[in-house]
Amino acid sequence: MALVAYEFWAFGQEYAKQVISNAKALAEAMASLGFDVQAKEFGFTERHQVAVSMADFGGGDEVARHLKDNNIICNMNLLPFESLESVNTPARVRLGVQEMTRFGMNEPEMKQIAEFLKLVVMDAKLIRDEVTEFRSQFQKVHYSFDE
Repeated sequence: MALVAYEFWAFGQEYAKQVISNAKALAEAMASLGFDVQAKEFGFTERHQVAVSMADFGGGDEVARHLKDNNIICNMNLLPFESLESVNTPARVRLGVQEMTRFGMNEPEMKQIAEFLKLVVMDAKLIRDEVTEFRSQFQKVHYSFDE
């Protein structure tokens, strides 16, 4: 645990800055592809995650399952205006970029991820192998003393 705290002290600011930059890049790329990315009027995000309405594509639960079948993991989430009765079938997904940032992905890779999301969600393609190949290029942990 002490090593984690020391790594955060040494790399935390740089890592956090890149995480936010990656989240914004992912959100912008998804919006440009036609996704309903939430909070556009606020610059999409100031954190590690991006919220996207998937109401037009069957909802958050269905989209999350299709993405999982393609080796892309995300969480389904309620939109602020949805009732609690929709907790098991929310309209939104939440995409976090912190782990992919930790494995060395930056803004160009966020654009590629947005393209993968489009292929799965909008084009109903099965791209599991392409996603696995893409991810295989990023095996080294960054923002750590292992670099």
